[in-house]
Amino acid sequence: MSEFDDACLWKICDELAPAVSADLIFHKVCGVNNFVAFGSERFFVLNRIGVNFRSMVHDWLLSLMEDVSKRFVYFIDDAIDYRNDNLPWKFMKKATVIFVPTEAMKDYLVDKDDDIGHKIVVIPSHINLALLSNVSSLAKIDDRMQILWGASGLTGLPLMERIVRYLDQKWKDVRLFCVGSRIGLVRAALEPVRNIDVRYFEFLPYQDFVSICKASQIHLNPLCADKANILVKDLQDPEAFFKVKAPIKFMHAGEAKKVLVTTPIPSYEEVVAHGENGFLVKDDEWLDILDYLLENVDILDEIGQRARKTVEERFDTRHLADQYLRVYLGDIYEEIVGSGVS
Repeated sequence: MSEFDDACLWKICDELAPAVSADLIFHKVCGVNNFVAFGSERFFVLNRIGVNFRSMVHDWLLSLMEDVSKRFVYFIDDAIDYRNDNLPWKFMKKATVIFVPTEAMKDYLVDKDDDIGHKIVVIPSHINLALLSNVSSLAKIDDRMQILWGASGLTGLPLMERIVRYLDQKWKDVRLFCVGSRIGLVRAALEPVRNIDVRYFEFLPYQDFVSICKASQIHLNPLCADKANILVKDLQDPEAFFKVKAPIKFMHAGEAKKVLVTTPIPSYEEVVAHGENGFLVKDDEWLDILDYLLENVDILDEIGQRARKTVEERFDTRHLADQYLRVYLGDIYEEIVGSGVS
């Protein structure tokens, strides 16, 4: 598995476990070699099924899903992997339960295939605030305003080119962290810059990414629907890519008590109150909102605190662990967990 997928499993296994008081064991399976032992288990959580598995493993897993004595939860934590012959749809058809983080995602899936609607359970994505409180902020080296762009999907690159050119001309005391995959493409598009300090990071361990989140006063999440195919080349409906996104960027900004500025897509509109705990910004408003925030830095702390409060109330693992375990374990939840979950 790639390090990105491993980070997703880290969230599933290592974040949920400390939130439950019962003696539960979470298995973390990485790579094909472990699948023989894995096949003897009764419960499966399938996440990020895509191009990182060979077709032979896909076929084996699909055949395993014919066994009605096993429980298969297809877990979508952020977005669907549309590539590789639409494999997610094959797995969703055979899954016992499909577990999604937003109502918008459920609506999209039902619209595409109403036969799976009865399997879908909506529970928000979670973030373990207690666990991440142990992660330190990246040390600050000077007084520059630090801004984070999580560039993993590249779907915001056209907007970021405009933003970086503008910041470089008007706001010189800025440091921009670009974190994600395909950083070479990002760097080629954004360079050269003369005044602002741009730092590029690729394939960071999750804890290091959180450190950068905590060190960045402003988080950016620009998305361009018409450019979605930069990431998903065979996607016929670019808008669909944003209909199935979870508000992960808001969760990380809120955990760090920082301000998120995002394109208004359904999952973020559900949690971001514009001007209160973050900002929802259309394509032609990005430069104005950045001017406003950089001219009024005294408001950042208060908005960041409100974002943190929203994340604590809606996404903290401690509040959601019981719901996750009920989905994972199904009818034998009471037998295994009982009253042991806090």
